[in-house]
Amino acid sequence: MRILIDMDGVLADFDGAFLKCWRELHPEKFFIPLEERTTFYVKEQYPDDLKPLVSEIVWKPGFFRDLPPIDGGKRALTEMDELGFDVFICTSPLSTYRNCVLEKFEWVEEYLGPR
Repeated sequence: MRILIDMDGVLADFDGAFLKCWRELHPEKFFIPLEERTTFYVKEQYPDDLKPLVSEIVWKPGFFRDLPPIDGGKRALTEMDELGFDVFICTSPLSTYRNCVLEKFEWVEEYLGPR
């Protein structure tokens, strides 16, 4: 059986990293607490005047490469693999993907290994 695992929000803490960067760069601005995130794309939940600031964060070099791993993610992948499942990471880049694609590959290799 083949199992597809998403990277962002499952293996890598996209929302936590975004909010941390947001609070560091724009401490005086409105933000969406993690428990109130309801949309797939973080940008959709922010007001129009703040959307360029959201893009700045997720498009900056290193953002995807530096996402912290979610506790238990690697262990779950290993357990599924040991049970004989055919496990694949299924993730997609942002539409503006200059850094995103390569950094996702780098993240996987660093935290999960080359296999």
